[in-house]
Amino acid sequence: MENSFFIYAQQANVIKIERLHLCSWEFNNNSSLVEFGFEVSKESLHTESLTISLFIPWVESSCETKDLYEKLSIADNSRFIFNDSINESKYLKNNTSSLGVIHKFSDRNELCILPAKVEINEDKIVTATLNLQSYHELKDEPKPNIYFRFWIRPSAPFISMRKRG
Repeated sequence: MENSFFIYAQQANVIKIERLHLCSWEFNNNSSLVEFGFEVSKESLHTESLTISLFIPWVESSCETKDLYEKLSIADNSRFIFNDSINESKYLKNNTSSLGVIHKFSDRNELCILPAKVEINEDKIVTATLNLQSYHELKDEPKPNIYFRFWIRPSAPFISMRKRG
């Protein structure tokens, strides 16, 4: 169970996760990262904010986290993550890239990439909170699904199960 992840949201706000990306990295310097990416259905976005929590047994308050919005707002990086060419990108609000960006892909539906505030609670809970106000002010119809991604650096050098033999 040490490598199990449990995802939950507020009971009053049922969400549909269209796509979940989990990517673990182990490096030669005895460190590792685990990336979590969530594509959330536009039909689930009725409130001004969205909170998704994860129970991760190995998470400690000393673990470092980083939201990957800045990287994914760049078309070349998103092209790599989603394995698709990007035809056009536009910001949710003119003249500011900090609130969100919409990527229009060649072979898949467009996605709204949003920044997330990621926090670790003492009780092994990681919480990602997204401000959806600019998304709801978007005039485009239909609205795209949203996507956010972050990483956690475990305090242990590896999270993989090591077996001798």
